Amino acid sequence: MTKTEALAKIKELEEYINELEEYINELDKPKGISSGRVPMDEWYFYIGYDGPCVKAKERGECYDKAFHEAGNYYQTGEQAIAHEKKIRVYRKLLKYADELNEGWVPDWSDDGEWKYSLKYNREDDYIFTASTENNTGLSPLFKAELSALKAWSMLTEEEEEIFKS
Repeated sequence: MTKTEALAKIKELEEYINELEEYINELDKPKGISSGRVPMDEWYFYIGYDGPCVKAKERGECYDKAFHEAGNYYQTGEQAIAHEKKIRVYRKLLKYADELNEGWVPDWSDDGEWKYSLKYNREDDYIFTASTENNTGLSPLFKAELSALKAWSMLTEEEEEIFKS
């Protein structure tokens, strides 16, 4: 192997290593709101049953990784609190859906059955209902459009703003 061939091989291996590092970094990205893991021995926050803003030190342990992979890993307490507030609003909407739907359960095999959810148009800043054919969104489902709108009207202004965020 000549020196030129060896240098070309080294360059090829360096490019391959860089691609692997980028791939690994992509795998390490969170699935939730947070923007990545903090450095070792730095503080991060998660939503726990003790409260919305539990502080923990990154130690590279299995539970640190588990919080991160579950999307329950935040670099700031403000991020954790904001997400916990959003969870509370969705739980409240789920409660209203249970009450207003009066035992109704969506029949996904019935294409003729309408199922409604609340949506937010950020560009024009308005809430609307939309019929859905699948259950992939976070918003709870309602058997009637009026039920969805009634649930919206039951939220406080602060909760409405949290839903929109």
